[in-house]
Amino acid sequence: MWNRGKMGLCVLLLLIGMAVTGQESGQRRFYEVMQSGTRGSVDQELRQLDTDSGKDKEAYTGALLMKKAGLVNAPEKKLALFRQGHKKLEAAIREDSSRADFRFLRLMIQEHAPAILGYNHEETGDSDAIIRQFPHLRGVLQAAIREYSKHSKIIKPADLDPAK
Repeated sequence: MWNRGKMGLCVLLLLIGMAVTGQESGQRRFYEVMQSGTRGSVDQELRQLDTDSGKDKEAYTGALLMKKAGLVNAPEKKLALFRQGHKKLEAAIREDSSRADFRFLRLMIQEHAPAILGYNHEETGDSDAIIRQFPHLRGVLQAAIREYSKHSKIIKPADLDPAK
């Protein structure tokens, strides 16, 4: 028969497991939206982030705003959204440039941003940082990077091979 301490520990571990699974599911959905989302799915992710108070919020919000800029029609709205997102994402990267997830967000945006915006100066540095840190990243982030590399001109699946 289990005592209360063991039962409590099992319940706690179960709750932690459920929270992690839910968080991973949300992260997976986020990366799917970043890679091929619609305006509606981007707006839904932005609403979800609005309820978040984590320190990562600014980087992820910034990336979504820049993604959304590519999905709206009005040129002035495109530019305003891009600038707003750019400010947030770059501030987060300045605060912690070692974060591979932030660098991956920027790489995705840089690769698809119109050349006229001149937002491609960090592609090589971001790619190098992602490749270097890849073996140590969370599974969800690794999966997103692997999927992205299949269509990227900057980071290739072979770059992620540890035997390289």
